[in-house]
Amino acid sequence: MTDDVSTIVTNLVTAIDTERTDVICSVLSELKKYTHDPEILPKVLNGLHTPHGTLLHYATKHGKVDKVRALLAGGADPGVQNKEGLLPLDLATDQIRTVYNEELLKATAQSNLGRVCQLLAAGVSIKLTDSPEMLNTPLHWAVCHGNRDMVQCLCARGADLNVYNARGLTPLHEAVKRGDAGIVEELLNYGANIDLQVTTGENVGQTAMDLAEGHESLLQVLRAPRHLLEPVSKITHDF
Repeated sequence: MTDDVSTIVTNLVTAIDTERTDVICSVLSELKKYTHDPEILPKVLNGLHTPHGTLLHYATKHGKVDKVRALLAGGADPGVQNKEGLLPLDLATDQIRTVYNEELLKATAQSNLGRVCQLLAAGVSIKLTDSPEMLNTPLHWAVCHGNRDMVQCLCARGADLNVYNARGLTPLHEAVKRGDAGIVEELLNYGANIDLQVTTGENVGQTAMDLAEGHESLLQVLRAPRHLLEPVSKITHDF
């Protein structure tokens, strides 16, 4: 089967060129089932088989939105550099960047820490928002899905703790409204501003303390002294 990598890649390149997303999904699905050589899928997806690099480089360079989405869903590594040292995202248009952004949000919602770290390292912006109408950042998503480890991962990589979404809420406001003391503690440990007020909606003008009124466990966390943690790294990509 390993000897057939070049044939498989050729077929996938043809599928990319001819807009056959169904073929890409089918081939990758079959490769995932091939237990005799578990390395066959990463060899196909992450080898530098095309003039631009990996299949993901190729689809990204040619602006193939659905093909990029299919390759990412199939497990393509966006952190592989081509011979020029470029990542797939370095070749992307704004439209294609949206696909990578969606992949980060999906991984956040699925609590896939490894994939989130991989995508951030590959250049996906930690400052992205899900839509102009909602303005939720990955940190808002992590808070709303109740995953403290994901919140810690994003905070440690320099996520903006005090950014507002379209509902006028910071991640801390969201965590308090959910009643999640663990995530509230995590956000405060990294320096979330406890004094910021909700800017719109039914809770306009209220701080995190106001929102926590009547919930003693939350109030205890909000009042507790703490030693602030510093982000391990600042992700500064701002696409």
